[in-house]
Amino acid sequence: MSPLNPRLFAVLTRHFGIVEIVNSGKKRVVKRLPNGSHEVLQRGEEYRLCCPRCGDRRKRLYVSYMQGQYDPVFNRVHRYLFYCHNCDLHKQPVARDHFADQIALPSGTRLSVAQSIVTTEDTFIRPNFELPEGLIPIDAKDAQAAAAYLESRNFNISELSRIWNVQYCPAYSLLGTAALRIVAPICQPASWFRPTGKRSEVQLAGWQARYAGEPPKDVPKYIFPPGMQKSRLLYGLPQAMMARSPVVICEGVTDVWRVGPGAVAIFGKVLSERQRSLICHHFNGRPVVVLLDADAGNEARQIVEQLASSRGDHTALAVLPPGIADPGDAPLDVILQAVAAALQVVRR
Repeated sequence: MSPLNPRLFAVLTRHFGIVEIVNSGKKRVVKRLPNGSHEVLQRGEEYRLCCPRCGDRRKRLYVSYMQGQYDPVFNRVHRYLFYCHNCDLHKQPVARDHFADQIALPSGTRLSVAQSIVTTEDTFIRPNFELPEGLIPIDAKDAQAAAAYLESRNFNISELSRIWNVQYCPAYSLLGTAALRIVAPICQPASWFRPTGKRSEVQLAGWQARYAGEPPKDVPKYIFPPGMQKSRLLYGLPQAMMARSPVVICEGVTDVWRVGPGAVAIFGKVLSERQRSLICHHFNGRPVVVLLDADAGNEARQIVEQLASSRGDHTALAVLPPGIADPGDAPLDVILQAVAAALQVVRR
């Protein structure tokens, strides 16, 4: 199938060589929110290439087919519809502008196909996911290598299996998409915004598969199922909804495992509008503590500000002690002390 934006695809190919098409033929889907803002439900067709800024060799830079196009819905030209999973190119003003200028199309260039699809429906995009084939429980005999890796990081294998349903895809499962990977199912309430205080049915909303150990060169550490939108999900949400402890917002899945039920992961350093809405709805009245990696101080403060504007003074910022960079590698008592100290500051 030819690209939705052949001129942009040609420019990218001319400048950067090999370019892959992801989600071929799919339109960008945007939901209008009651407050006048919007949420991207589906990014649509994207062009995947190696990022020129960070020396990426795994094609971690994605450019939307709507890049550089005038969008009548928002009455503007989309100038920054690209992102790099390695270096956050879209957040670096100088590098971002340079890349946008580099791939700019001639003024007035417009697509002959339909623009972004706009909807007000909350359930417009709701893919049905299945776990990879050939999975076995993480505490099974044939998962000993993966279990040994997790135990070397001081995780309790029994808890990972019982509380988080962590599984493993062994080498002999050649039909699986996640061979030699530790798989964490990602579940969400069957109703996104079910009434608070009531137990809710949950459903599989995706999964994350992590290579067991350090992956070989050019092999990604994490993979997700096609079509899964991390920005619409919170890992650990069903468990946190049933807990009574303060809610701890973390970056990744292993951080949640370390903190235990009551923690949720946002799959990175940026809190999306959907994630903010989920937190404000499901944890109304409960203290929320933001605990990101040590190198994400600015992003953590921004999340606190985002939530504080909606929740008042019930949001706190936790900081790990010097020498500890990642909550997933910190002793639990150190994390609990950091959370308690953050709450103490808020209560003063």
